[in-house]
Amino acid sequence: MPYQLVDGTMVADDWTDLTDGSLDHAIDHDEFGNSVTGSVWTNTETNGKAHDITRDCGPGSSTSAVWTSASGFESGRYGTSTASSSQWTMTTNTACSNSFRLYCFEQ
Repeated sequence: MPYQLVDGTMVADDWTDLTDGSLDHAIDHDEFGNSVTGSVWTNTETNGKAHDITRDCGPGSSTSAVWTSASGFESGRYGTSTASSSQWTMTTNTACSNSFRLYCFEQ
């Protein structure tokens, strides 16, 4: 199943291509076709696997209010919407209290 932007621009041919460390095109438009820049929550490695789920912003983290926590332990992996290199999904970690867009994929 190919992954495309809403205008038909090819992002990746299939799941294997999506998780090979680079994209055909950055995911730089939202679901309405508007151009976007900035950081995006992913919490994944380039291979599509979850990044250190003991330190993520979701369920299973050390507190129930992780999305508003200022704790350095409550962190999640983010990517960059304008990147087509591995940084599209794996730039670094940051505090869960940051407000970023969210990538969500169906395999």
